[in-house]
Amino acid sequence: MAVMGVGHFEDGGAAVPAGVVEARLCDSGAIPVVWSAEGRPLDVGRELRLFTRKQRIAIAARDGGCMWPSCAAPISQCEFHHLDHWWEHHGRTDVDDGIPLCRNCHLRLHNQGWRIRRTRDPLTDADSYWLHPPPDPHTGEVSEPTRLASRSPRRFEAA
Repeated sequence: MAVMGVGHFEDGGAAVPAGVVEARLCDSGAIPVVWSAEGRPLDVGRELRLFTRKQRIAIAARDGGCMWPSCAAPISQCEFHHLDHWWEHHGRTDVDDGIPLCRNCHLRLHNQGWRIRRTRDPLTDADSYWLHPPPDPHTGEVSEPTRLASRSPRRFEAA
């Protein structure tokens, strides 16, 4: 069976012809990612504190790179952050509760007191991730959160 359509490189999402995809699959194989009807990679379980290889692949396919708003780091430069910290908040190592951040953004989040929260739309079952800044150290005021946008190559599917 011939590969149809186009593929996308993991880092940056550049489109490649089906023939290139087929040649790469022949040379190196593939790791399938199963997607739910809502467009989320399916959870592959909780085994350890660190995300498993399959979980990292699913998160990478979903998000495509560092999720910090002003960062363009590719997924190959990312670490996988628990939305609820593993030790402090007994966070789960589940795909829905993990998010990729490059080392710099991951350290900024932890060292400066930022938080990322997930919300799920009850009608569509779609997840949104929100970056919450720390309170202002002088006034205690809290700024509005910023919605995080996926950089996944799946954003090109409609083209």
